[in-house]
Amino acid sequence: MRLILFLICVSHLVLAQPVEKAIKLIETKNTSEAKKILGGIKDSDKEYASAQFWLGRIYYDEKKYDDAESFFEEAIEANDKQAEYHNWYGNTLGAIASDANMFKQGMLAPKMKSAWEKAVALKSDYIEPRQSLIQYYLSAPSMMGGSVDKAKEMANEIMKLKPAE
Repeated sequence: MRLILFLICVSHLVLAQPVEKAIKLIETKNTSEAKKILGGIKDSDKEYASAQFWLGRIYYDEKKYDDAESFFEEAIEANDKQAEYHNWYGNTLGAIASDANMFKQGMLAPKMKSAWEKAVALKSDYIEPRQSLIQYYLSAPSMMGGSVDKAKEMANEIMKLKPAE
């Protein structure tokens, strides 16, 4: 019986799609193997956008934000219909901006805002980019789109979607 269960588990792993395998490796903190699998997926493969996204997530978690930014950009270029890709791209730009000079922050701010807005446009009930937009509206100068009123409006939208938030 144990042998049968073992064979079923092994065959499932062998037949699993590369991105699925990589996600399981990421969950077990084996990111070096996950990087190898994800990096081997060609841009003609249907899983390419997802592979680029997960590579971005790995590099984001490693605080290698410039690398993460490139992978998220590639994921979005391959499939711009995924709200999660845009949200993580915005998060990465925010992380880069937090350590940048004012000039670079000014260059990154519109991209961050746009990424989070695109995530919300693609998935209207997605709370995380809405929360990021609140922070953006509260901290950005008005000439960059900052506004307490916009922050309040976004907070009200979150309350409608998820009152506990």
